[in-house]
Amino acid sequence: MGEAKKEKAKVVEMQPVAGVEKKTYEQLEAENMQIKQQAEAMYRQIQQMNMQNIFKRLDYLFEVVKERTAFPKDFVDRSTNEIVSLLTIPEEQKKEETKNDEA
Repeated sequence: MGEAKKEKAKVVEMQPVAGVEKKTYEQLEAENMQIKQQAEAMYRQIQQMNMQNIFKRLDYLFEVVKERTAFPKDFVDRSTNEIVSLLTIPEEQKKEETKNDEA
């Protein structure tokens, strides 16, 4: 009875699609390089946009501090702390800059 339930596996042969040719290793490598360059360009664009967002956020944070009477004290304090943290260079980065300046 166990043998009757076993089904034969179907073998499907892939037929080549008309009009599609196989690419050479060099063509694939060139496409890979092009995609990599596009990804790097997009990454740089995202980094630039992130910097613009940080500067815009800083503008708004400074406005909150300027108009502190319009906001709750804890919100103004958090805004001030965020300004300080954004404008403070981390210790690790300071050490790296010092090493680069000495070299």
